[in-house]
Amino acid sequence: MKYVKNLIDYNKDIAKIVGFTLILFHIIIINITMYFLFLSNNIKYFFYSFYFFLFVIFLNIYFKGCIFTKIEKKLLNLDNWFGPQTLFFPQFYQNKKINKKLIYFQTFILIFSVIFRLYTILIFR
Repeated sequence: MKYVKNLIDYNKDIAKIVGFTLILFHIIIINITMYFLFLSNNIKYFFYSFYFFLFVIFLNIYFKGCIFTKIEKKLLNLDNWFGPQTLFFPQFYQNKKINKKLIYFQTFILIFSVIFRLYTILIFR
């Protein structure tokens, strides 16, 4: 985070470009992982994505939120930024109390869906 603060202090335009690039990278990583978790029939890539997903969950617990989202928020200087999903559903993320519950709900649904998909892959193999 110190590096991010130095970048912002050095040049705000470069910080915005880096912030938007990080958002794009964040969206691509999320979509690739979700594709292999839910739509792909390739079991090898499913398990790679599954282990990556578990790793991300542990990182989110350790950092108390997504580190990419925190860096994006700092680079773009946005108080109401809660990750790439804010781009698609901004009205849901206006209230911070509702936002926290919504993120927990999304995480629960995602974990449940991945476990169900894992179950169906192992049973119907």
